[in-house]
Order: sequence, then C-alpha cells, then structure tokens
Amino acid sequence: MIFGAGLAILTSVFPANERGKAIGINVAAVYLGLTLGPFLGGILVKTICWQSIFFTGFYLGALLIIFVLFALKGEWKSSKQEELDIKGSFIYAASMFCFIYGISQIKNPINISFIIAGALGFVQFVKYEKTVNHPLLQISVFSTNRLFLYSNLAAFITYSATFAVGFLLSQHLQYVKGLNPQQTGVLLLAQPMFMFILSPFAGTFLSLKRRNMSKRIDV
Repeated sequence: MIFGAGLAILTSVFPANERGKAIGINVAAVYLGLTLGPFLGGILVKTICWQSIFFTGFYLGALLIIFVLFALKGEWKSSKQEELDIKGSFIYAASMFCFIYGISQIKNPINISFIIAGALGFVQFVKYEKTVNHPLLQISVFSTNRLFLYSNLAAFITYSATFAVGFLLSQHLQYVKGLNPQQTGVLLLAQPMFMFILSPFAGTFLSLKRRNMSKRIDV
C-alpha cells in the first residue's frame, strides 16, 4: 500500500512527458533495495545473527522518521476534505496480524483460529470499506475499472512468481548446495541488479516515446 501511494503521488505530480522517467527511477530504487537485501542480509546472518536483520530495519526506520520530521518541509495531497479511515486501518492491521501470525505458526493447530480470524477480518474490511465516504481502499474501483483490475492482477502474479523463485532458490542454495547465507546473497544479486540498471532507461524510453506521440498528435 505504501508503494501504491508513492506511485499515485508521482503520477499526479509529474507531467505526462516526465512520468515514465520518474516511475523508472522509483522502480530502480525498489530493485536497488532488492539487490542489496539478500547480499547485506546474508552478511548479517553469517557475521551476527538472523535477528540483526530486523534490528537493522528498525534503526533505518527511526532515521527515516527523523529525516521526515526535520527535513521534509511539506506534504503533497490532492484533497484537504478527506479524512483518514482510522477504523478501516485498524481492521486491516488486525486482520493482517492475525493472518500472518497464524501462517507463521501453522504447525500449532490452535493458531489455525488466527488464520480464520484474519480471513474473516479481511471480509469485514471489504464490507466496511464499501460503506464509508473516504475509504482506506476504494473497493469499487476493482469492479468499475477493468484496466486497473487486470493491471494489478498482472503485477500480483509477476511479483508472486519473482518472490517465490528468489525464496525457493535461496533455500535450495543453502540446504541442498551447502552455501552459506553470504554466498547465497551474492548469487541472488543477478536478477534484481539487472532490473535496477535497466529500469531508469526503460522509464526514460517510455517518456520519449510518449513525447514523440504527443508531437505527432499536435502536428
């Protein structure tokens, strides 16, 4: 949801002829994180412990909060009339917590109740979002905008496949091939590294193509 909000702001702030380049840089930043993640995570696991990954994320998040409070002078938003959907946010967060906790502890039959509670919470979240004026997630857009629906479905399938391959490959390299976490992280650099390198060029190419199309239409 954070990535979605970031892309929405980029597409609204940048003009059409610069939008592809901005989105390309944003995607490059995402894949830079995916590139460094396995490598740095492997080093942390090998040299310290696996818990250090979460502590590192906490400290980086704290630095980011400080940066936002003192360095970010303003915030862009499209409407001052909309209010934050606090109840919807709470239902979503509680449902997500129950579902993820239940999945992570699925070997214990008692925790199946958490999975059920999370699934029921998601159903309640969808029902509630349809009744509020300013929902956290606009459910109706999935039924009224087919392009938006299928674009999100394609992105979901793509990222699910990409993450699944990376996860299973990391387990295979460590438990079958006998590599340590650091060596595994180095091998997993290839795919996200190329996407990080090529994303800005793809975004710039899209912007140039759209600009040329606009000139042809004007002529």
